[in-house]
Amino acid sequence: MDEQKEAMKKFIAEKIAEETPLAEIQKALNQQFGTKLTFLEVRLLASELDSIDWSKKAEKAPAPQEENASEKAEAVTPEADATNGKTIIEMSKIERPGIMASGSVKFISGASAEWMIDNTGRCGLDKVNGKPTEEDFMDFQKELQKLFS
Repeated sequence: MDEQKEAMKKFIAEKIAEETPLAEIQKALNQQFGTKLTFLEVRLLASELDSIDWSKKAEKAPAPQEENASEKAEAVTPEADATNGKTIIEMSKIERPGIMASGSVKFISGASAEWMIDNTGRCGLDKVNGKPTEEDFMDFQKELQKLFS
C-alpha cells in the first residue's frame, strides 16, 4: 500500500504543478489507480506533499468578491416580501436536551435564524442569516409572546 500511496502522491504533485483542480485529480486518481478515494482523502494526500509551496498557491486563488450595497439590498428585498411585512415564527416539534422550546424565525427585514428558550427561560438565536434590525427583535419578542400565550 505504501508504494501505491507514494505513486498517488507523485501523481497528485504532477497534477497540482499543472494547476489541475483537486476534484479533477480525484477523478483521475480513481480511474488510473482503480481506487475510490473521497475528495477529503485526496486533499489529505495533497497536504502531505512537501514539494508543494502552498503559500504561493493561496496567493493565486481568487479572492471572494464582496457584494456592493445595492446588491445586498436587492438580495434581502425578495425575502422581506415573502414575510408579508410580518415576523414569522415556527415552533419545532423536535425536543432538544436542555431546551424548553425552539424553532425558526423569519424577520420582516428578510433575515432569518433559529431560536431557542432554555429551561431557565433564557431566549437565544443561532444560525443567524442576515442582520436583524432592532425593530425585528422587538417584533420577534411580541410574536414569541403570542405564540406562548
